[in-house]
Amino acid sequence: MELFSFVLVPLALALVIPRLWLVPCTFLVLLAFTGLWVDEQRMQCASCGGPFSGLGLALLVIAVAGFIIGVAVRALIAFFRPARKSAPGQARAAKLLTWALVSATMAVLVTGLAVVLLNKMFDSGWLTHLGICLLAVAWFCWTPFFWPKGSEAEPVWRSLLHPAGVFRWIGAVAVFFLVAWSVRVIAATQEAAELAAVDHPYCLTISTEKGQRPVQTFWDLSGFSMQADRGSSRHAALVTGGVRAPVWFYWSYRRGAFEPDFMGWPLTCELQSGFAKNLPAVQPVSAADPGRSFWLGRGQWYIPADYRGGARDQPPVLSFHAQGKDFEPLPASPQSPAIVDLIQAEVSVTLCDLENLHVWQTRNDVNYKVEPAGTEAGLEKQSVESRGSLRREFQYVGRDETGRISTWMMCPQSGNTCRHAFRREGVVVAFQRPSSQFAEWREIEDAAWKRVKTFAVEWPDAEPQSCKS
Repeated sequence: MELFSFVLVPLALALVIPRLWLVPCTFLVLLAFTGLWVDEQRMQCASCGGPFSGLGLALLVIAVAGFIIGVAVRALIAFFRPARKSAPGQARAAKLLTWALVSATMAVLVTGLAVVLLNKMFDSGWLTHLGICLLAVAWFCWTPFFWPKGSEAEPVWRSLLHPAGVFRWIGAVAVFFLVAWSVRVIAATQEAAELAAVDHPYCLTISTEKGQRPVQTFWDLSGFSMQADRGSSRHAALVTGGVRAPVWFYWSYRRGAFEPDFMGWPLTCELQSGFAKNLPAVQPVSAADPGRSFWLGRGQWYIPADYRGGARDQPPVLSFHAQGKDFEPLPASPQSPAIVDLIQAEVSVTLCDLENLHVWQTRNDVNYKVEPAGTEAGLEKQSVESRGSLRREFQYVGRDETGRISTWMMCPQSGNTCRHAFRREGVVVAFQRPSSQFAEWREIEDAAWKRVKTFAVEWPDAEPQSCKS
């Protein structure tokens, strides 16, 4: 019976609302439902609580469905029965409320789109806020050109008695309200960062189009700047603890606080006491350093810009792009290298111990038939036949003194490229090389390892552990 009430009550409400107020009331109900739905989708997990999580959200959907059914019934009634005449004041009030809701909704949507575009173009918090403030001014000043209310002269405040005036004022105020909310987030984030760090040194990063980057000004802590799904799944991240064993937190708008995070990233910022409180308004000018410097896997790394390096955590992996037997950087060019060339030149360095050196390392199972095929260049040679594939490949395996696989290669029977991976000191290095260099695999491994060592500012202070995803 209680379940039926979630349908009957909204249905009855939709049937008793005066026809004059049905449109704005329907608009309000849909906006409220959209807001609650968006709030639910921003939750990090299904059991995080919230007034409409789980079953509550399902009941909300049922209630809205009942209201929509009532609106549809009213529309059928209106089709067969003419509306009664209403007082001019009531008609105007209903019309103005409808346009106020339309204006506020459009302002929110336009502001959201503008924030996305400005963040992509500038990656600067204060420029984004300046752009949104100009949007509010343009909304207020340009509305009369697109929607003139007439030629009569009247005080500005009386323009709220016309739909054009309501659209003008409500839209501009809504945009300025969003700016105020974004600025208010800065102080809330600074306070939450100090609470999460518990008087320990820390630093902050935010999501950008290129991934997580260090926070540079307090504008980066605004609501417009801390937006996920640009280059990271987190709005912002806080790291404390130590550079070799960092502890990560993520920013939650729902809770207004930094929550412990199971994810992690390369540590690209310097841990400082009171980091958020000491941020400047404008980024200080510093010497340009196009390379990437970060802590990862209990070590510090620096990859020069020519190598187009990158990194990720869990498992900790750094990558760069190189060519030739000595793993030199790709040639400088005004144009970016083709995606295919970058893929073929990528070198992946996993800073933990993998059981399999490469995802393509195969064993006998229902999908692969692996048979011994002798030895070649000091490696065990194995023939690999894949189910459903006519292409034949050869897998080459080298072992250390304990019998564990330390070198792996996969070369197609008719192909020009071999995949190569090897293990040293618990670190796994993987890349591709021409099959013509197959016999030189030892020299190539030595050159690759030497290049990896050159990127280490401080080598990891402990033996790498087994990888944990």
